Amino acid sequence: MKKLGDDDILKLTEVMSEELNRTDSDESVRLTAQMFPLDLWQHLDESARLRSENKFLKSIKEGEYIAASQKCIKGALGTWCSGLIITSLMKDDFIGTFLSKLSSSNKAEQDYVLQFFSSTLLYSLDTMADTFYSSWAIEIIDQNLKAGDKRFHQLANSAIVAHKELWKDSLKESFDSFQEAELTSDDTKD
Repeated sequence: MKKLGDDDILKLTEVMSEELNRTDSDESVRLTAQMFPLDLWQHLDESARLRSENKFLKSIKEGEYIAASQKCIKGALGTWCSGLIITSLMKDDFIGTFLSKLSSSNKAEQDYVLQFFSSTLLYSLDTMADTFYSSWAIEIIDQNLKAGDKRFHQLANSAIVAHKELWKDSLKESFDSFQEAELTSDDTKD
């Protein structure tokens, strides 16, 4: 990539756009996301980006991760797009999906987001301060801190340490008074 000139990069993005507009193969979309740098994705034509982002989003909506066995049981394709989300044309859709999964009662859905997208989510929400999404995220994290969920304590810690502006005041009371809840037998099952 470093050796390609501007004309070569333009040709490459045209070929990539054409392939992404035609393919029904998740493998091709994954491979393209894996191989090419983020700034190249921004030069793809809009239809290719939207088509790929929709494939990733569909996979994320189905995504589940079992923390105890460290296995992604659904949504593997979606895990390849975390870097693309920040500049995504469908960024709000991704953030809304992450927050829906975090507010779910399904632990495997929550763990999917926590395992693969927590940094992307926190970074994206920093750029969306004072929006519905940031308020919703604060509410979800705060509720889970009050419930004693260690996973959300770790998420809050990351938010406060790495992204102080948005989170510190909002989560301070719940974070400081956090008491880890004892696991029930349902929490230990996969």
